[in-house]
Amino acid sequence: MKKLKEKYSHHLYKLGLGMSFLCAIHCLSMPFLLVLLPTVGEHLFPAYIENAIIVSSLAIAVYLLSRDYKLHRNSLPFALLISSSVFYFLNILAHNHLYSIIGSILMASAYVLNWVMHRKVCKTPF
Repeated sequence: MKKLKEKYSHHLYKLGLGMSFLCAIHCLSMPFLLVLLPTVGEHLFPAYIENAIIVSSLAIAVYLLSRDYKLHRNSLPFALLISSSVFYFLNILAHNHLYSIIGSILMASAYVLNWVMHRKVCKTPF
């Protein structure tokens, strides 16, 4: 029995080392992949699909932020969302992926900030 545990323990060390190595590769490559995704996505998805995703996300954000504004009365998430919309509009006009990336970051920030403020005032757990 002891020999069996040692055998599996050796495999667990190899598995742990391999998983740690994969995690390191993943963590180091993610910044590059995040930068490349808009460019790769441009070739994989037509512009109307990207625009449909953006419009859908904006519609959901407007609904959630306006609903939660009644609870926390903070307009900063709306300001972030409006800034995000401006950058998305600039992306459509200038075809510059940097605007899309900035718009995405601002929209995600609006969602997160709204969620944090909602959790502070809402008594219902998520």
